[in-house]
Amino acid sequence: MIYRFGEFAIDEEKVELRQGDAVVPVEPQVFALLALLAANRDRMVSKTEIIEKIWDGRFISDAALSSRIKSARQAVGDNGRDQRWIKTIHGKGFRFVGDSVVEGGNAQAAGQDGQAPAPAPAQHGRPSIAVLPFRLVGAAGPYAGVADALPHELISALSRLRWLFIIARGSSFRFRGAEPDIQDVGGVLGVRYVVSGVVEIVGDRITVTVELADAKSDSVLWGDSFSGRVDDVHEIRSRIVASVIAALEVHIPQNEAREASISAPENLDAWAAYHLGLQHLHRFNKGDNEIANSMFERAIAREPDFARAHAALSSTHFQNAFLH
Repeated sequence: MIYRFGEFAIDEEKVELRQGDAVVPVEPQVFALLALLAANRDRMVSKTEIIEKIWDGRFISDAALSSRIKSARQAVGDNGRDQRWIKTIHGKGFRFVGDSVVEGGNAQAAGQDGQAPAPAPAQHGRPSIAVLPFRLVGAAGPYAGVADALPHELISALSRLRWLFIIARGSSFRFRGAEPDIQDVGGVLGVRYVVSGVVEIVGDRITVTVELADAKSDSVLWGDSFSGRVDDVHEIRSRIVASVIAALEVHIPQNEAREASISAPENLDAWAAYHLGLQHLHRFNKGDNEIANSMFERAIAREPDFARAHAALSSTHFQNAFLH
């Protein structure tokens, strides 16, 4: 995807910021920040979302964020006074402003509002997921907001799972209305997994059906139905969020391991090696434990700061001792 504005262009594929024909040197975090803001130019991007996407949710000071914003502005000839391209929404976040043109990639595969989607995250690395707005069936009356409140709550909860890349609400909620094609959603948003649901309200009863699908194979990995009195909607919401998170913790690693098992060993990235290692670790025998050990070591070699792989490698040593 290429975002053109003024004399500048952000080329995501080449990871380049260009001014005319010249490449503007920028730090990786500054480039990622510019790309994030340009991709979501139709809305404000909150400070929380920036920290989640650019710093992987790690704690940073306001000064560090301000420094990156300042560097991003300087790279595109902007400043905090003019705010030609990057506008500060005081106390909340930032927004990319000004006329821009999108080229290449999925520029034409837009949602129903006609805007281009956010940039697709890499298909390698940690699993990626989008939560779509739920479809509403029946006369919901004052409870119509549940169809949006539930997926919004799920997005907030899933964003705390550091092993999962979650697409922001502003991008996934463009797929509102008729039930979308899951493979199309995966292609437009660049995600492997999609959570969708249906909210049905009949009289004083509410039923919510939730599905987790693999966008690559267009197959359902998990689904469940939750029902009760509409007056108990808040208790049902809490139950759904807890059940979805528990299901993701089981079914996504299993699916990632199945995918990794058919890949050539040299093509395994850190996350694929990790998930494949987990599959062998949980068989609790010497041979599989040795394979798990090698998979976790491979994952750590590719990403030395991969905390889950270090923890899993420790588990193989414990299992070796336990099995004598």
